[in-house]
Amino acid sequence: MLRKNKKILNAAKYFILLFLFFGFSANSQKIKEEFKTVLEFKDTRSAGKNNELIKKLNSENIDISILSAWALSNITDTTLINVLGEALLSSTGKINNDYKTILLPGMLAFALGQYNSAEANNYLIKAFDKVNSADKNSDKSLLIDLINNISIAGGEEDFNHIMRGISNNDKYNSVIAMAIARFGIRKINNEDGLRKLSELFKLSSDSALLKNISYAFFRSGNKKLL
Repeated sequence: MLRKNKKILNAAKYFILLFLFFGFSANSQKIKEEFKTVLEFKDTRSAGKNNELIKKLNSENIDISILSAWALSNITDTTLINVLGEALLSSTGKINNDYKTILLPGMLAFALGQYNSAEANNYLIKAFDKVNSADKNSDKSLLIDLINNISIAGGEEDFNHIMRGISNNDKYNSVIAMAIARFGIRKINNEDGLRKLSELFKLSSDSALLKNISYAFFRSGNKKLL
């Protein structure tokens, strides 16, 4: 819960800074109006008349698209899962050197993660496979967002999906360890997961990663496998 709240806070800080930026721009009146409209939708937990908020996911201004995805994460209407999922898959194919092209699918993944459902998780898994195979995001930040949200409600098949591969990125591996812990809390674990933790333990001396690995072993709750 603390980790999820931290992510929400980081997103809020990003948009506050973005709003201040627009406030100093002489040519941004239209953008500012759109910005305020999206925030109103978020506060009222509404997609707006004629699903205006959903349409803003495809805005020509990527900041508005990111903000709209964030606002939609506050609605959790199951009829929106398909819309968010398709937007996520589309956005993962548009990643480039602009960090905002990573923020958008990351925010869409966060929105889907709020549903705690198999349908939403299917989209997260598809996006994970797509990004993992393309390897367009060398800093692993999008994969980290996807793994964090998959582990909230994923089943055993999802667990096996995110066990693939070990990175030399300690932050990424730390998230893998925490994901194993989350699955373990829901009694989802197997020998592959514990083997993964053992491999990670041998490969790193990073204190944060080792702490998460220890926690994941503890939360596995399966004395037979241990």
